[in-house]
Amino acid sequence: MDDDLVRIHKNVLLTHTGHRGIGEDEIKSKYNVDLSTPEVDGTVLISFNVIEKLAEEINISSALFFLNKPNDFARIPITDNRSRSTGKYSDKILRAIDHAMEYLKYYLELENPSELSLRRCELSDDPLVIAHEISDFLGFEKMRKSSPSDLLRSLKARMDEIGVLVFTELFSIDETRGFSVYHNRAPIIVLCVNEVPAARVFTLLHEFAHLLLKVGGISDSSNVISTNTIEEWCDYFAGEIYYPVERMKSIEFVGEAPYEEIRSIAKELKGSVGGTAFNLTRAGIISWSLYYDLFPKYNFAKDPAAAKDDSSGGGMWARTVVSRKGKKFSRAITRAWREERIPLEETLRVLNIKAKHLEEIEIVASGNI
Repeated sequence: MDDDLVRIHKNVLLTHTGHRGIGEDEIKSKYNVDLSTPEVDGTVLISFNVIEKLAEEINISSALFFLNKPNDFARIPITDNRSRSTGKYSDKILRAIDHAMEYLKYYLELENPSELSLRRCELSDDPLVIAHEISDFLGFEKMRKSSPSDLLRSLKARMDEIGVLVFTELFSIDETRGFSVYHNRAPIIVLCVNEVPAARVFTLLHEFAHLLLKVGGISDSSNVISTNTIEEWCDYFAGEIYYPVERMKSIEFVGEAPYEEIRSIAKELKGSVGGTAFNLTRAGIISWSLYYDLFPKYNFAKDPAAAKDDSSGGGMWARTVVSRKGKKFSRAITRAWREERIPLEETLRVLNIKAKHLEEIEIVASGNI
C-alpha cells in the first residue's frame, strides 16, 4: 500500500543505490520519492513498497536499507554470504533484518492493520519526563513480578496490545543487542536471544524509544556510554523506566567490593548488572570513573545476576516459538493457515517449525493456555 511508510537513513539508501548508478534524481522521477528534506537525524520517510522495488532493482536484500550506516559488502546479495564476514555488519544481523522484513510483509498482507497512533517524541523532549509518561501508559510498575523473565513476558504482551511486533533472533550481542524498524502501521522490535531477560527488557524499552522518535536503529553494543544523540536519548528513557533515578538515589552503596555490590543490587531490583551500574551512576551513587573502570571487565549482558530463562514459559517448545515470533504474528500466521489463506509448507517455513508442533503453537498463540 502507498501509505505503508518506513523511516530509513537517507545516506544509507543513496549509498546502496549509488553502487548501481541510481541517484536521488532518478529515484524521484522513477518512484515519485522526494528525498530533499530529511529530518535533522538524516532519516526520511519512504514507502515500504518502494524499498522493496529498489532492492529488487539493484539485486540486494531490502535489509541493507535499514542499517544505520552502509555495509561494506552492500553490493553482494544477502543470499551470497561468502565475503561479508569482514563487513560492518555480520550475516546474522542482516538475516535477522531480512526475517523482520519478511514477517512485516506477511503481517501487513494478512492482518491489514490500521495506522498506529504512537506518541510522537522529539530529541528536544526531556527523555526522563517522557519516560514517566510512557511507564504509566505501559503499566510498567505493575509488571514488576518475581523475576526478569515475568517482566519481559508482560512487556512483550503489552507491546502486542499496542500493535508493536516484537521478535527474538539469534545474533551476537558483541555486535548489537537489538534493533527496530519504524513502520506507521506495524513497527518492529527485534531482540537478541543471547541476552538474559533483564537485559532484553532494557533493550526492548530502548528500541521502543526509537519508535517514539519515529526512527529505527541498531543499538550500540560497545562498552561505553553512547555519544550518539539518539542513542543517548533512548538510553536515558529506558533507564528511567527500568531504574527510576529517585529510586536509585535511595540505595545505600558502600563500595568496598563494587562489582559484587552492584550485582547484589541488581538482584534486588530484578535488573541487569549493566543497567544497574549505569543508573547508579546516573543517580550520582557511584562515579563515572568507577563505572568506566568496571564496565570493560564484565559482560553485563550475559551476567548470571539476572536469572536466565528460555522464554518458554514452562519449557514447552510451542511457547518458545510463540515467544520468539510474538503472539500477534504467530496468531496471524496460524489463523491464515487455518483459513487456507497460506499453504501448510509456507506456514511451517515462516514459523521455522515441524508440522507436529503447529496445532500446539496455534493454541498458545490464541492465548487459550
